[in-house]
Amino acid sequence: MIAAAVSALLTASAKGAVAILVVLAVRAVVGRRLPPRWGVALWLVVAVRLVLPVGPASGWSLFGGEALAGVSRLGPWIGTEGAADRTGSDAAAAESAAEAGPAALLRRAGRRTAELLNPSPAAARPLALLWAAGALLVLVRDARDRRRLVRLRALARPVGDPRALAQLDACRRAVGLGRGVELAESAAVDGPALCPGGEGKPALVLLPVGAGAGLGTARLRHVLLHELAHLAHRDLAARRAARFLCALHWFNPLVHLAARALAADQEVAADARAMSALGRAELVGYGETLLALLSRSPAPAHAAPVGFSTTRKQLHRRIAMIASFRPRRRGPALALAAIAFVVTAAVLLTDGAAAGPAGGAAPDGPSTPRAAGGDAPDTSDPQVQALLDMRTIGVAMFAWLGDHVAAGSPADHEDDAPFDWSRCPSISHAELTALLVPRYAEELPEADPWGRPYELCFDREASTPAYRIGIRSAGSDGRFAGDTYVGGPFDPERTAEDLVWIDGFFVRWPEETAEPGS
Repeated sequence: MIAAAVSALLTASAKGAVAILVVLAVRAVVGRRLPPRWGVALWLVVAVRLVLPVGPASGWSLFGGEALAGVSRLGPWIGTEGAADRTGSDAAAAESAAEAGPAALLRRAGRRTAELLNPSPAAARPLALLWAAGALLVLVRDARDRRRLVRLRALARPVGDPRALAQLDACRRAVGLGRGVELAESAAVDGPALCPGGEGKPALVLLPVGAGAGLGTARLRHVLLHELAHLAHRDLAARRAARFLCALHWFNPLVHLAARALAADQEVAADARAMSALGRAELVGYGETLLALLSRSPAPAHAAPVGFSTTRKQLHRRIAMIASFRPRRRGPALALAAIAFVVTAAVLLTDGAAAGPAGGAAPDGPSTPRAAGGDAPDTSDPQVQALLDMRTIGVAMFAWLGDHVAAGSPADHEDDAPFDWSRCPSISHAELTALLVPRYAEELPEADPWGRPYELCFDREASTPAYRIGIRSAGSDGRFAGDTYVGGPFDPERTAEDLVWIDGFFVRWPEETAEPGS
């Protein structure tokens, strides 16, 4: 249970890191063409990916490649072709191709990824304790920050200036915000800030003592529009969610980078909404207000509430946006934003068909058993269910080999030569379960659909020119026909036939097109 939880967390964090890099790239390429609020919305995709270790399968997924999905550790002999394609010179050529070139690098990267994301039960427990300690420290810091905000609110005093209150009401309507916000002063802040509401209390726009009158009408309007835009965008809730994700993934520096990038994008989006309410005549004045407030107070610390503030590094971006701000035609801008969002979500919130916590499953191919007359396996058919069980066990065994034994090919097999089951050393279900569960599979089926145990063989040393992996079922009659098999399909009506899977492909399997008597 602990190993599965750690694996899920590491998987979500790794995929979240990829999502962060993709969103940063999208912002760099098309960010200036996107409405600022849509730039913020892209971080929602990252947030979902950080809590979603496994997504729906899709051909669009960025996580379908071998290096990202970690499926390469299953080796080059997963059954996607028939026995005739895995023999003689074909096997040697496949082995040679598997050991060199970019594909081999991807496979090795996939194996390493799978190892890192699926720790053994022995390693999972200390990792879980380390994670809990780090998360607790982050949560303690956040609790301290929340207490600071409570004290900040307690020290605030309502602003009684009628002109300032009238300005607050006008700005609230300009940004489309309902009631539920008040204006207050506090000696504990150096610049304008927004304090969250809750428990029946309204949100507060905080100003330094005397700033309501000292800022002047125009600058007070700029400040209020910016702070109320944050409130209208629900930026406070988004930052709380970002702090939670930083606690959950405290070990991932890219998550902390994303939280800072989100805060910067929120400032730009608030600027854009404020300027849309102001009109072009006051854009220069808005920029001057930003510069004046930055020179008066430094950027807020981690514990500060949302404020009309920025780091000096981000200032250039905001001033450039203000200088070039033009009301956009909504149609083209929204179309581009929708396309960018949908494509980003499609590639980041889905997984490749081969992805999974145990390193994936083999892709369907010509040797995959199918239900008669249909495209999907019919698991109500005992033969089909047995073959799916066998394939599941075989995938896990290949995964173990990929982690512990140098890659290689199965034994050479001449065309039309029979398969000799005795060439593969037997292993019990209990021994195999100890090797593979839970790292390589959640569980291993022990009995076939007819209630009789699968027979297993596994050459863990790979030291002899013999078969490495085998699973077979005796069929409905419970009696094996022997150890020697001539490869090929048989009529599904012959349910007493043995079902045999060796070294990545089915040697004997039911097939609707099999000729009678084969």
